[in-house]
Amino acid sequence: MNVDLIKKSPTIESEEFILRPLLDEHKSLVYSIVSNKTLRDRIQLDVLDEEHLFNQWWELRMVALTELKLMHWVVFLKEGNEFCGLLTLKEIDKNAKRGEIGYSFLPEFWGKGIGSKAVQLVFDFAMKEVQFHSLFAQVLELNKASQKILQKMGFEKEGHFKDCHFHKGQYFDILQYGVINS
Repeated sequence: MNVDLIKKSPTIESEEFILRPLLDEHKSLVYSIVSNKTLRDRIQLDVLDEEHLFNQWWELRMVALTELKLMHWVVFLKEGNEFCGLLTLKEIDKNAKRGEIGYSFLPEFWGKGIGSKAVQLVFDFAMKEVQFHSLFAQVLELNKASQKILQKMGFEKEGHFKDCHFHKGQYFDILQYGVINS
C-alpha cells in the first residue's frame, strides 16, 4: 500500500473532472452538500445546517485526515469549474489495506452519469495507485442509483443489515458492497 499517497491526497483529473483534495478553502462548498435537505433525506442523514453541527462534523474530518484514516476530495466539472460533489476513501485500515468508498453529489447532478464517472476515478486511484487490497461501501437498500454505481465497478453485495440505520423515527436496511483488488 502506498501510504505516501494517503498522507497527501493528490489532485485527480480526467477529461471531465478535477478532484481536489479537501482544504479549508472548500468549507462553504462542503457545507452546500451536508446542509442540502434533498440530498441528506435521500441518504437518510441529518441535515447539518446549524453552524455548530457542521463545525463538529468538519473537525472530525480534519482529525481523520491527519490520522491517515480518510482521503477526501471535492469534485468539480472541468468545464466551468463547477462544484458538484464529494468523494471519500474512509475507514482506511493500512494493515488490512482496506477502506470504504463514499460519495455525495448535489441533486442537480443526479441522473447524468456524473456520479458513476467521478466515483470510477477514485476507485481506479485507490486500487491502482494506493494499492488497496479491498474496498467496501455501505448504501441504503432504497438507494438503487448508488447500488448501480457500485455494481458497474464490480462491487458485489456482501451483506444485508436489516433495520440497522435509524433516522427520523424510522429504521432502514443497509447493504454492504465490496470488491477485492485483482
